[in-house]
Amino acid sequence: HRAYLIMGDAATAVLLGPADAEEGILGIRLGNDGSLSGSLLHEHPRHTGVWGPLRFGMNAKDIHELVVRLMAESATAALAQAGCAIEEMDWVLPHQPNARLLEGIGEAVGASPDQRVPLVESTRERLLCV
Repeated sequence: HRAYLIMGDAATAVLLGPADAEEGILGIRLGNDGSLSGSLLHEHPRHTGVWGPLRFGMNAKDIHELVVRLMAESATAALAQAGCAIEEMDWVLPHQPNARLLEGIGEAVGASPDQRVPLVESTRERLLCV
């Protein structure tokens, strides 16, 4: 099986405080610019009558770099809004369709491996959910 990144050209970050301290949302960044609307195409069977493959208008390397950059920008903006540094965060839980992307986003935002919450684990043969 191959894991595919399904994406829009949006990136969002939210910083949450402890529920018992009633802090709620400390910082938030919502983003969407629409400039990549043709980068992922999937013909819907309701319209075409057949299931079609996903077609990407970008190569995997460019998609990876774009996702890492947008996620880091959103996280940095949310941290700035909250007046916090990444070192103050207990956990960093980014979008992670694969372990390589989790690592890239974690490094880009400066999160230590101990702060990252992995939901996926990479092997040479397949992607495993943990």
